[in-house]
Amino acid sequence: MRMGSDATVIPLTAPLLSTIISALQTPKGPDVRGFLYVCIGLIAHRNPSLIHQRIDTLQFLFDAAARESGSIQVSITECLSLVFPAVQNPSPEIANALLFLVQEAFPKAPSVAVKFAFAFPFSNVPARAVCLSVLSQNGLNSDLRLSARYLLDLYYFRMTTQVSRNIIPEDFYSFPLFADAVSGLVSLEGLDVIETLRYLRMVWLHEVLGDTFKFDDEGWRDRLDTAVEVDEIVRRKIRESLPRLTTQRDSGLEKYFEYLRRTLGSGNDEQVAVAASYLLEIVSLGGKDIATSLAQDVNAVKELVFSRNELLREKAARLLGFISADLTSVEPLIRTLLRFGEGSVEKQHGAVLAVASIIGRRSMKGELTTIPQEVLQAFAGDISQMITSPNTNTILLEAGLQALSELCFFGAGSLFNASDVEQIITRLQTLSKTTRHGSLQDRAVLTLGYLSFSLNPPDDEIAITKILDALYAVHEQKQVELLFSAGQALSCVAARWESKAMTPFRDADVEMPQFQSSQIMERVLNSILEGVRSPKHPLRKVTFKV
Repeated sequence: MRMGSDATVIPLTAPLLSTIISALQTPKGPDVRGFLYVCIGLIAHRNPSLIHQRIDTLQFLFDAAARESGSIQVSITECLSLVFPAVQNPSPEIANALLFLVQEAFPKAPSVAVKFAFAFPFSNVPARAVCLSVLSQNGLNSDLRLSARYLLDLYYFRMTTQVSRNIIPEDFYSFPLFADAVSGLVSLEGLDVIETLRYLRMVWLHEVLGDTFKFDDEGWRDRLDTAVEVDEIVRRKIRESLPRLTTQRDSGLEKYFEYLRRTLGSGNDEQVAVAASYLLEIVSLGGKDIATSLAQDVNAVKELVFSRNELLREKAARLLGFISADLTSVEPLIRTLLRFGEGSVEKQHGAVLAVASIIGRRSMKGELTTIPQEVLQAFAGDISQMITSPNTNTILLEAGLQALSELCFFGAGSLFNASDVEQIITRLQTLSKTTRHGSLQDRAVLTLGYLSFSLNPPDDEIAITKILDALYAVHEQKQVELLFSAGQALSCVAARWESKAMTPFRDADVEMPQFQSSQIMERVLNSILEGVRSPKHPLRKVTFKV
């Protein structure tokens, strides 16, 4: 079979295949059965067209993979590897039959289903559904789970399928249309929800960004997340595509949006956190119309603010801020959050973040006066106490720092009087030197920068100088992990909303006020330029962080 000429071997393949399958349907010794399975693979290798004519052979092999004993599985695996090229990139005539076999195989032989799902082009949504179904199963070994994920990632899909004796056309690696991907997946049961969300987001962003971003490079996921967060070109392209959801009523985008909303109520913290993150992405770039459409979900999001999952509490708090920005009245919501937040540290953490997000968004839209002054002052007093008290729980302290930051850069920093600001700066200086809690130290450094949004020269010259001195001191501490945060904080002090560090907080509908004073910018730049000439390494590094 391996050495004979085509003229000799090809005529023998059809009768041999029938004979071997008949032999395997009767009990034989393990060694003989394993040899016979390998022979089927060799036949398919020499005469691939025979598999197209006898697609039932695959059904037989798939059943054998689920039925045969472990001692023969190695031979079946070798057989299937030899058969696979015969059906890779299948013609329309056999694609449907092969897909049906793969779909039928995954409950009994998931490894076989995943292997043959690679035979279909990347644009084939039902093949992606097979791997998403496999990923939803418990007890999968790590190699199989990894292979299934490769089916959803163009870089790894390309790397895996190009190791083939077949010539693979470039359109084999084309993305599906987003509308087809959504329609083909969101109505199916039994899929891995998190991987489905990630896959749909990838297809959507690919359709939006086109050639602006390379989805077939290694490490593209991290670069994409960074680009969506800070790259103005990428963010503008996404922003321009979102009217399809509100005014043009694009069915694919509507179904994706509804799928995200539905997942918010799934009760699974990990799924909800991913859905909340993607909803935040859409809402922050899509503007008021999209945020308003989530008003019906305000109670569901409010419940998530008190989740046991810290990341979910943070995302839910931000999402609640977006939703509430255009509500007629938010006072009852704020009072409810503060009342429900009494008790456990986790609930207080969520309530503080949510109320700060709501107040910050109202301030950003120039509607701070819609909240009673006593409510605002009481909350600001609580935040000040939370930060300046040496006995505050670290979780609540970090929440206080986040809340203070959001209030200040969204224009609500005036809620804190001069004496409060002075005490807060002193506390932040201390925290920036405390290495016991790394994340808290990093947060304190960033908060120094965000706090400056509420200060203006010459009235607040002393406070601004204290902040700058504290940030310069960070670069003398020889803690490399803080240099990026300190540089980001310095850029906020110097440029406010003109700083690129503020890009993730820029919303679609609101243009934040630009910082008019050039005095602080000059001071910071002069200090940095002097630092460049300094032999002290940390001072030179700050130049590249601002």
